[in-house]
Amino acid sequence: MLIGCFANDTRRFLRAMDKSKPTLRRWLPYASELGQDEQLYDRHPDYLYPPFFLTLLRPLTLVSPTAAAVLWQLGKYVALVGTFMLAWSLLARAGPLPLVVKVASVIMSLRFITSDIGHGNVNLFIAFLVVLAAWFLSRGRPVSCGLTVAIAACIKVTPALWAVYLLYKRQWRATLGVLIGAAFALEVVPLAVVSPSMNHALLGRWYTRVVHDYAAGGHVYSTRMNQSLVAVSNRLLGRSDLAPEEKPVSMVALSPGTIVWIQRAISLVFIALLAWSCRGLLPESDPIAFAAEWSLVAAVTLALSGYTWTGHYCLLILAHVVAPAYLVQRGSTRFDRPVLLLLFASFALMSLTGDLLTPTGRERASSIGLVFFGMLTLATCLWLIRERRHMSQA
Repeated sequence: MLIGCFANDTRRFLRAMDKSKPTLRRWLPYASELGQDEQLYDRHPDYLYPPFFLTLLRPLTLVSPTAAAVLWQLGKYVALVGTFMLAWSLLARAGPLPLVVKVASVIMSLRFITSDIGHGNVNLFIAFLVVLAAWFLSRGRPVSCGLTVAIAACIKVTPALWAVYLLYKRQWRATLGVLIGAAFALEVVPLAVVSPSMNHALLGRWYTRVVHDYAAGGHVYSTRMNQSLVAVSNRLLGRSDLAPEEKPVSMVALSPGTIVWIQRAISLVFIALLAWSCRGLLPESDPIAFAAEWSLVAAVTLALSGYTWTGHYCLLILAHVVAPAYLVQRGSTRFDRPVLLLLFASFALMSLTGDLLTPTGRERASSIGLVFFGMLTLATCLWLIRERRHMSQA
């Protein structure tokens, strides 16, 4: 069945490469241009990643677009299978995982998986790296964990929150791995294509374009597909100018400056809640508590990112394994109804708000940020699991 899905998705993706512009088709010319001059980010404002990613993508420019598309989709299916296998392996340390847990985790993640596969984005690769890093840490390999986190963060900056988590949990060897991996990815790998001075100039333009504009003024494309904190709050609080082609859904009409300060305050609250939720040493001896903490970082990452499309929610695959695993674990003294209700509510908000509501209903649900609020519901579920496990170990 997996081979059949791969063949069908690849056929559709090849058709999309000819008729539309999935992200891979846009990126390949950018990878070919890398090294020509320092104006890459000025010519292509839609490109949001550091030069490191285009360096990794460069080999695909040496083959035909058809071959590149097939290799890309094949890599994503390998990453998808690897992500679930690693997540299941991590949670299996707490006890055998029944088939129902594995099936439930796939069903709850399906909307985000199909979205990322169809758009040709990089999110399944990032999800694989993030879960691989958690798996390394659970197996007592902190340096490998740090190196893996660094690779993910050097492709898309938001996974750097896991580096902060490792530092906060006093995982010094993992933090060292992050520093080594980041230096290698940002300073060494791009030298295969660009000079050191051009690499630094490109990194500077990337920082100004992606990080500074977002942090200073909340300037992100706030279309309904964007389910980040900034985009949802921009739409609901009145910044309709950041998605001018869409019908406004604002509840109030606040000034841009007021909205930015509200966004900063909420972001600080999220970070403070994450720090409080993950207090104490790393729960290495409890895979469920550890996976819940790691997944809480994923939820905050999705919230704080400037651009969080539906496919980005692949980062929640581990969360969709740990929650049902906790509910059916052996030796549980009683069934945890609040966790079940929160898990079902998050699934309803994130997955049942798709085409089941008709295209118009899906667009309305996305406009008001139901996927984002479903993610917050899942984060509450993860926090409750973590607290339950913490109290049971006390």
